Amino acid sequence: MSVQPRWPLAALVALALAGELPDDARTGERPQPSSASTAMRLQQQADRNADRRVELAKADESGSDDRPGLLPFLREQVRNRRNPYPGEEGKNHTVVKGAFREIVAPVQKSTVEILCDGKRRALGIAVRRDGYVVSKASELEGRITCRFHAEREADGRIVGRDDANDLALLKFEGVELTPVRWSTDPVPPVGSILATVGRSEETIAIGVISTAPRRIPAPGGMLGIAVGQADDGPRVEQVLDESAAAKAGLQVNDVIKTINNREVRTRESLIETVGAFHPGERVRLRIVRGESELELATTLGNRSLNSRREFQNRLGGELSTRRGGFEEVLQHDTVLRPRDCGGPIVDLDGRVVGMNIARAERVASFALPAKVVQASVERLLPAAAPVASRAADRVPSSSAVPSPSAVKPRTAAK
Repeated sequence: MSVQPRWPLAALVALALAGELPDDARTGERPQPSSASTAMRLQQQADRNADRRVELAKADESGSDDRPGLLPFLREQVRNRRNPYPGEEGKNHTVVKGAFREIVAPVQKSTVEILCDGKRRALGIAVRRDGYVVSKASELEGRITCRFHAEREADGRIVGRDDANDLALLKFEGVELTPVRWSTDPVPPVGSILATVGRSEETIAIGVISTAPRRIPAPGGMLGIAVGQADDGPRVEQVLDESAAAKAGLQVNDVIKTINNREVRTRESLIETVGAFHPGERVRLRIVRGESELELATTLGNRSLNSRREFQNRLGGELSTRRGGFEEVLQHDTVLRPRDCGGPIVDLDGRVVGMNIARAERVASFALPAKVVQASVERLLPAAAPVASRAADRVPSSSAVPSPSAVKPRTAAK
């Protein structure tokens, strides 16, 4: 059973960032120390380090063969700095995450996991009790399943899209969800602490807002080919490894005729058409290969994929395929996985201030402000209801769309 920390959240984060998380922040067994006692403890540690440096300097001056040396000294410094409790360091220490449990608990009830073909691809936020969920659109393809409270699952479908914000509205039949309560307060200022909420008791990650709300331009999608001009249209001259074109099965000498039913007659029109799509968007290609006409499908990549900056950013982990083309985002320094996007982000008072939409760089993630997501959902819902109704009417009663009794707990994989 965990003990709730007695320290204020803001103080815990500040101390964790300094690497000086006090013992009683976890246990609550001792009186909360005053700022004076904390300062005294820090000064004592600094004095010990200074004394050690003096010893090292004297040994260096004497030329003694048994002098302690730099490496042992550095090891001692690491031991002194090491946090005695398990878990991640800094503001994502388990102690700090644990302090958010009561705050994020109500929001967890509105948070779901979105699986595609059995693999988790994103989080989602319940927006209506009768099975409507909003999530990150570009991560979703294949058979869509929702995992919600009590490890239950239900099949669903996309019933609306907001491509400008990379949002998808999904409908899951036969489930009853807890709708989220969006914050109506102004956007938190720079420096505000935010928590990313998942389905488990443990907060996914803690971050700090690093810039004021701003627009993120769209970088444009990329197929990953070198293209030339043939008499009958743009012809593929090279296919880059691991690119969207390679995954689609494009081959050298293929001639591309249309992209999503848009005719492309020249090399220039092909480049312009592909660039008008966002990374992460799904496109259909009609091509001519020899005497045959084929249709292929793929998900567009990012134009910056091979840049030096992209390489450095990816050293910190996987990035979202689409991480641009947003009218307004909150940038924060939370380190997320792409599959953690689509879920809610809350402030120190537990208010849902936005939805994580992209892991953008090594130490930068984007969140859509609550007002943006809320406005998008309100636009999509009226058109989505008839779509969901027609889809349900087409499905026989013995189909995979579950009734309440058919929504069953997830079983362990065999």
